[in-house]
Amino acid sequence: MSGPQSHPSPEAGRPASARLRAQRDIILGLWMDRVRQALPAAGAQQEFQLLGSLPRFLDVLVTVLAPEGTRPVSPDGLDDLCREHGEHRSGLGGYSLQQLLREYQLLREVLFQVLEREGPITHPERDRILAAIEQGMAEAGARFIQATRAPFSTLHRATRTGGESRWSTAGSDARDPRSMEEQLSAARQELQEVFLQAPTPMVVMSGPEHRFTLANPLYEALVKRRVLGKTLAEVFSEEELARMRPLIREVYETGEPHVMPELPIALAEEAGPPRQLYLNISYTPLKDIHGATRAVTCLMVDVTEQVEARRAIEESEARFRQIANALPQIIWTATADFHVDWYNDWWYRYLGLPRGTRWDDVDTLPMHPEDVERTRLRLRESVETGNDFLMEQRFRRGSDGQYRWHLVRGVPIRDSEGRITKWIGANTDIHEQKTLTARLEEEHDLREKFVATLTHDLRTPLTAAKLNAQMVARKASDPNALYKLSARIIENLDRADQMIRDLLDANRFRAGEGLLLEVSECELTALTRETLEELALVHGDRFVLEAPGPIQGHWSCGGLRRILENLCNNAIKYGARDHGVTVTLAEHGADAVSLSVHNWGNPIPPEDQKLLFQQYRRLDSAQARAQKGWGLGLTLVEGLAQAHRGSVRVDSTRETGTTFTVTLARDLRP
Repeated sequence: MSGPQSHPSPEAGRPASARLRAQRDIILGLWMDRVRQALPAAGAQQEFQLLGSLPRFLDVLVTVLAPEGTRPVSPDGLDDLCREHGEHRSGLGGYSLQQLLREYQLLREVLFQVLEREGPITHPERDRILAAIEQGMAEAGARFIQATRAPFSTLHRATRTGGESRWSTAGSDARDPRSMEEQLSAARQELQEVFLQAPTPMVVMSGPEHRFTLANPLYEALVKRRVLGKTLAEVFSEEELARMRPLIREVYETGEPHVMPELPIALAEEAGPPRQLYLNISYTPLKDIHGATRAVTCLMVDVTEQVEARRAIEESEARFRQIANALPQIIWTATADFHVDWYNDWWYRYLGLPRGTRWDDVDTLPMHPEDVERTRLRLRESVETGNDFLMEQRFRRGSDGQYRWHLVRGVPIRDSEGRITKWIGANTDIHEQKTLTARLEEEHDLREKFVATLTHDLRTPLTAAKLNAQMVARKASDPNALYKLSARIIENLDRADQMIRDLLDANRFRAGEGLLLEVSECELTALTRETLEELALVHGDRFVLEAPGPIQGHWSCGGLRRILENLCNNAIKYGARDHGVTVTLAEHGADAVSLSVHNWGNPIPPEDQKLLFQQYRRLDSAQARAQKGWGLGLTLVEGLAQAHRGSVRVDSTRETGTTFTVTLARDLRP
């Protein structure tokens, strides 16, 4: 899992050195599987024997691939590691030179397969890898020959004494010309046999005229001509020489190797069109004991299968990305260690951020900061277990800056051995669904509380009516008592009926159904004064009416009374007890009027003002003060205001107090 730092653009990918460092163990495991399948001798080796010096070889290769100016050590250590590898293989039963060289070919295939899962690496990086592999094949092969062939393994160069170089062998005197000549002849013969049996096309071109002094059958089959003993100019046409000779001459004169990766070659067939091949061709100088170049070797490795496989993958990925970019949903891919290496276009459009922005970018914070660390933990868990990645995260939408909930799902893509090679995933915006679910859960809790409150409150008037009804039988002979008991029964039943009517009206309003009103001519000022006088009998003389005079209109007189009662009762319950409640009526032209109820006291917080008109909603301040209520009053006020073709709003500050204002159409007649 990557850290919080920003990364290069996903389209650019990580440098090959970083990829190799991160994927080292995966490369080793995949290489061991391939080698065990391809080489009989490898199947009998334990893991530590089979790996040998390869882990250190890859560690040095990381430094070889490091960007210019940042390589911590010289890559010269590759030579010693490769020689060590060749000598180690010479001691394992059943190993041949061909199998040793095949190990390096398989390493090359695995390296490119794993490293290019994040996208193609650069040509300089490919050149360095190919050069290192070719260097490994040469050094390990030479040491293998020395260790397994007596003439090579016993031939030593002694210390120069008196200006004379002297050669010696185990069990013989190198000063014996006859013994020396026999061993050198045997060594040449063995080297030629190995050369001829090499599994890849190889030649040696000696001298400045580049004469072919060694050529194996695979090379002659590839170029379809006999080359041994001939010069470069005698074998190839002027057009072919124009492409080949400058490179070979440069290697011969400078002593520096040259690698041409994935060179396209059209191989002529006896019947049909030419066959397209791709070859990694390396030219390497052969130097004498004084360091002077005496010949140039050419090694050709057929990488057609790998190139075609990579191009097929690239074409498939291009088609996938084209389809993904056409979808109005965020799609992404990640490497085996869950480094997100690509997003489709919708990611950048959704965030409103430039390309290359990843989910953990510390400068732009696409993901909510509270979700970053738990995301890292979940990613690490998926990498370790191989299970699908699934979690909810918040991402900031660029159009409004809102962090919105997404359901993020990632599934692993596995190779034929079952190893994870890539992850592919999608982000789905579930903000509305999650918000609605939370709202429904909250409303369910409110309903549960409401039902409990309703049950309790209904019991009071119903119990009172029942007790008074029981008293009727006992007071049957007392007309005055019967009258009072009957009045109490009716009053309590009216209270229960009003509770049920409020509940039904609130539910009808929240269900989107308009409240049914009985419209008649009404004088608003007189109706308000009468309602305030009735409320004063309960709450005392705390109400002040401000009105311009009679206000005539066609409304529901009962509906207006219920609006006034709810707003005034709330002002008494939640307002300052040492201040009055002011009701203000006003006309707004010929078509509208307004009714305002004002009280002093603690203001309603802005965040609570958005919740006031929700059904069953009671503010924390009301619950803290143990005020009774169902949370239906303001819902009814809003429903009645809308039924009167109007609306309700609230303004509340510590400086101005709290004012609920209801606007009404003046005439509700059709």
